[in-house]
Amino acid sequence: MRIYTFLLPMLLFVSVVTYSQSPVKKDYYLKVSGGRVLFGTGDVAGPGLGVEVSKNLLKHSKKGVNRLLLGAELVFENGVRNVVAYNPTQEEFLRSFRQVSNMLLYPKLTYYPFGGIVKGFNIAAGPSAGYSFQSHESGWSGRPAANGDYIRYSMLANSNTWLIGYRISTGYELMLTPKILAGARLDFSSYSNGDINTLAAIKVGARW
Repeated sequence: MRIYTFLLPMLLFVSVVTYSQSPVKKDYYLKVSGGRVLFGTGDVAGPGLGVEVSKNLLKHSKKGVNRLLLGAELVFENGVRNVVAYNPTQEEFLRSFRQVSNMLLYPKLTYYPFGGIVKGFNIAAGPSAGYSFQSHESGWSGRPAANGDYIRYSMLANSNTWLIGYRISTGYELMLTPKILAGARLDFSSYSNGDINTLAAIKVGARW
């Protein structure tokens, strides 16, 4: 009887310690995305980079809602449409120069509707605001050079402005390990200056 009296408290102690050391639900995410941005009609293109921090609002998955993340992403975009300065063809001569650099904050809600093998599919949406640095040609001309080349000269103008708009994202994420993820995304964004942009990117991230 004495041995059972001794073992019972020991078993209770081991059970409590084991439970307290069980894995804690990982609620926070850090994600980095990189890809190609198409500005406007797609004739201006360049790289895009996003850094996101988010938190899962659900402690347990529900029917129709596997995860629901609230977070914010800092987005950097840059695109340029260059011109041919030396001996351009007629088509190249008429091609105008444009450069766009955006720095944006994208607060968003990310919805994961499914479980199972498609639980990584997600849709995100939210407002987007920031600043845009833009340069474009206000005019151009052509002149012959002394060596016989024909040179195209550009007159540039700037139109830097604040941007306000919205952004919609869809994508898929795969958990490579319990802490590391990888995936892809496709974004559509629209802004107050009339720009309508798209982004195709890959992403990597971590959760804890």
